[in-house]
Amino acid sequence: MTADVQTKLQCHISQNVNYLYQGVAEALKEQVEKHSPSLNRTAVYEKISKISRLPSYLMVNFVRFFWRRDTNKKAKILRVREQGWRRRYCQR
Repeated sequence: MTADVQTKLQCHISQNVNYLYQGVAEALKEQVEKHSPSLNRTAVYEKISKISRLPSYLMVNFVRFFWRRDTNKKAKILRVREQGWRRRYCQR
């Protein structure tokens, strides 16, 4: 377990994300592919980050672009989402 100081979080906008806190929670879970010495092969691990406390100011980057393979171009996601973060993250 390691401690990481970050002042910027990413919010990936997708079909599952309607609120800011959902996108941030989704971004805190990621899959990492590493070589496992016990298995002697490449294994997929799930890395889960947690927020211990919020800073005075927190920058959230809305990731609104993705790569479309059918046209080989970058496409912008046009989706309305709500900002209901204050209620969710200020509660203990």
